[in-house]
Amino acid sequence: MLTLAQARAAQELRANDMEITKAGVVDLLAKVKGTTFAHVVHCTDVILAAAARNDGEKFTKVTSCNVQLFNNIADYKAVYEAAVKRSAERLGLSKQADIDNFESQGNWFRHDEDCFSLLWHEDDTLVDEDMKRRYLFFIANGGESVYYDCKRDRLVTKDQLGLFLTPSGARNLTKPEVWGHSGVQHDVCVRTVKLENVLGIKAMGYELDVVPVKRKRKA
Repeated sequence: MLTLAQARAAQELRANDMEITKAGVVDLLAKVKGTTFAHVVHCTDVILAAAARNDGEKFTKVTSCNVQLFNNIADYKAVYEAAVKRSAERLGLSKQADIDNFESQGNWFRHDEDCFSLLWHEDDTLVDEDMKRRYLFFIANGGESVYYDCKRDRLVTKDQLGLFLTPSGARNLTKPEVWGHSGVQHDVCVRTVKLENVLGIKAMGYELDVVPVKRKRKA
């Protein structure tokens, strides 16, 4: 179980402009031929209701998860579609014909040429490739999350956090993680996390930690 001390440390790293770099990820996954299992820790801001933001409230979600990372994988589409079909058949919430005909759709991102698990937004117009905002792309196989109250230095439950969210945001906290695409219900969890929010990656016996960066995080 993630502790208050770990959540506090994650927030301190972000506050001091510490993050994983593109070069670090590329170097870590350079020897991967396709897919590798890894452990990832990331920290993201919780979107609050306007009234809570105006009152100076701030909460973060700290997640520790086991994932699949990818490097130069040519057949990811087939890998993903197969995983969705297996999940949908296991859940039993979709018609078999829809499962058999399932195909993945286009996305808002492009995969980095140096590493499949690094993305950038296709609308990012920066000419300098190294200045594009990168995201870490992975399939999450399981993990845990805690919610940290930055203002009061405490962990909160989903019910406590819900008091600071919009009604729809509070409902989403307790929804089961099942997604629907083209009539197919599945629980294959694909994540795209801003690289600046990733605080640690362990893979193949190596650990990639955060390092200081000059670029300031956007508010």
